[in-house]
Amino acid sequence: MSSFVFFRTSCSLSFNAAGSFVVPIQAIQKSGEGEFVFVSETSGKQSVAKRRSVKSGMTYNGLTQITEGIAKGDEVITTGYQGIVDGDIIAR
Repeated sequence: MSSFVFFRTSCSLSFNAAGSFVVPIQAIQKSGEGEFVFVSETSGKQSVAKRRSVKSGMTYNGLTQITEGIAKGDEVITTGYQGIVDGDIIAR
């Protein structure tokens, strides 16, 4: 006699990231020096991509917590970052 068990479950997870920021996991890049993101900074009338070293925390649902390296008001580049190098002029 064989038996068959069927069940369905649901789980809802969340985390509190107070005092930190979250970015799409894909925006975090890695090198031999550690993790980094690119942020947009204004230089005169142009926007320039700047590499910023970061430390990441928890990841959930495609978003990763950044615990160090970015501050309130920083604009993290989340699309088109694959071919960017530090100092590139970017369009907004």
